[in-house]
Amino acid sequence: MLENDPLIVERSSENIKFCVVTKDRLGDVENEGLRNLVAHWLDSKNNNDFVLRSDIDVLEWPHMIGWTVVYDYLIDEDNYLCRIFGENLLAQSGEDMTGKKLTEYPERLHLIVRKQYEGVRATNLPICVTYRARTVRSWRDNPEIEYGAPVEKVALPLSRSGSAVDCIMVSSREIG
Repeated sequence: MLENDPLIVERSSENIKFCVVTKDRLGDVENEGLRNLVAHWLDSKNNNDFVLRSDIDVLEWPHMIGWTVVYDYLIDEDNYLCRIFGENLLAQSGEDMTGKKLTEYPERLHLIVRKQYEGVRATNLPICVTYRARTVRSWRDNPEIEYGAPVEKVALPLSRSGSAVDCIMVSSREIG
């Protein structure tokens, strides 16, 4: 139901906030680096149908690369393949997801992340999610999660083909 979809209706609580980021909502992105990345995406989109993957080079954002993940959407499998998994995220999770599919993530995490990315693909708009940082123990089996500092994450829809959102760039930073 659309009114319950966090990508359509902003939801805020102690632990999480979702919002679709437009030029009018750019100020909702607290972290300056993330805000600049989204502003660059918005400028690249301008009047174009899609922002091309080649328009946003991860290497142009060296302070963000350790906190960045790039996924390709595999239409034939209805799955996401992790192409880049930042080293800071590796240190946080304890597992390198580069070359792995989203369905290989622990189920609880996979379902949450998939819903967010499906919304990004469907709307062709970036989202900003704020949540409590998680330290994950026993990543594969039964993840134990300890909550820490707030983290802000943006997910940007990109296109390799120029005709559909087939790539998502995600970057995050601790805030507060």
